Amino acid sequence: LVAFPIATDDGRQLGDLEFYEKDAAVDTVAAYCAKNELPSWFRKMLAAKVCERTLEADKDLLNKLPVCWRTRALYYEESIQAPDKDRSYPGKLEVWEDEDPTKAVEYFLLQAEKEILKNRTKWDAQHERWEKNRTKNVELVVETEHVARRRAERDKALKQISELDWLLDNHTLSEPMRVPNGWFRKALIDHVCSLPGLSCEGRRKP
Repeated sequence: LVAFPIATDDGRQLGDLEFYEKDAAVDTVAAYCAKNELPSWFRKMLAAKVCERTLEADKDLLNKLPVCWRTRALYYEESIQAPDKDRSYPGKLEVWEDEDPTKAVEYFLLQAEKEILKNRTKWDAQHERWEKNRTKNVELVVETEHVARRRAERDKALKQISELDWLLDNHTLSEPMRVPNGWFRKALIDHVCSLPGLSCEGRRKP
């Protein structure tokens, strides 16, 4: 859309601040400041000038600036893959401007854990029902093994066992993911804290 040359108060040239279509203006400013290792006060000052369109530039260029439809920058937004299987945890991990990254990770994992446990409860209940039904049919087959007049019952039970074995095998393949454990939480926090523009120094770690 448009680009502006940016310099610090001491005259150091930082390169162009470039805005693209569909990007949030404050996110662009935050990424630019993180790349150039600029302090938070400079980022906030620059974001305010962008949103208020008070940069030192021609009016035609300022009119091309995207509208600031939010004021807080989103530093990180990503789906998080579970370590045990090729699946992602529910929701997305988001870290916003001036937010403690460790708290953002903890909140994301707490929400994911709630969703996982809810699905796990449903899965366990269904699996248990099928296993109990299978056990009942196995007992019936054993009970009627040498009773000719109950052959029809036995044949029906054998058919039920075969169907339940198929259900149980396929249900096992769809077993819900496990709740994130301690080492994964620490690894995720270490990863997020190492991202450009984010820092966990002096903040509580798990």
